[in-house]
Amino acid sequence: MLLKASSHKVNLQIMLEGKNMRRVFVFLLPLFFMVSCVSSGSFESQKRYIELRGNPSTGYTWVNDVDETDVISIEEKVTYLGAPDVVGAPSLFSYTLTSLKPGKATVNFKYCRPWEEGEGIEQRVFEVTVSESGRLKIK
Repeated sequence: MLLKASSHKVNLQIMLEGKNMRRVFVFLLPLFFMVSCVSSGSFESQKRYIELRGNPSTGYTWVNDVDETDVISIEEKVTYLGAPDVVGAPSLFSYTLTSLKPGKATVNFKYCRPWEEGEGIEQRVFEVTVSESGRLKIK
């Protein structure tokens, strides 16, 4: 059996027969996996954070929309800033943006009551660029 593996950094060709085939295959399997996971650009995902204030007790909340969900992902965490049992205190809306692949994306935030039509009472737009290395830049 002729076994070939190649990548931009590795070119391996082994002639295998009989009992040795299993030993060599088991030995080289992790190597093939590592080679396939290494990319020439060495993309490393990066995180950046956006924080917005709001008051959910009024019915308003920040609603986000990302136009390119394959370039970045976004996670939301809402932290209540008031004292316990105090109604009407503000909250901090924290968003974690994570780079997934090189490209550009636009993140639109709208401060609104989700059940109401329209643009809401405030909007924020962020232009996000992800470099070939995974670096995330927000404007």
